[in-house]
Amino acid sequence: MQVAELNEPIKVRADFLPGGEVQPRLFRRGHRTFRVTNVNATWEDTEGQHALLYLTVTVSDSDDVFQLCFREEDRTWWLQQVMMEG
Repeated sequence: MQVAELNEPIKVRADFLPGGEVQPRLFRRGHRTFRVTNVNATWEDTEGQHALLYLTVTVSDSDDVFQLCFREEDRTWWLQQVMMEG
């Protein structure tokens, strides 16, 4: 498995559910849109006093795993890395 470190801003469409759960539905990287089919893992961290929410997701047309990060401070989404098969 290869890991590409990206750390780039992306646009995400997500549902913020009762109880604090975040469910990303799709995200856009460049001109390509990815439909999220599964959230594999979530965890929280901090950067100084600012909360970060990390999610690993799989998408409908790829076996790759994407790591997303929601930065609560400025309410932005970032694509941290892609773990690629082969």
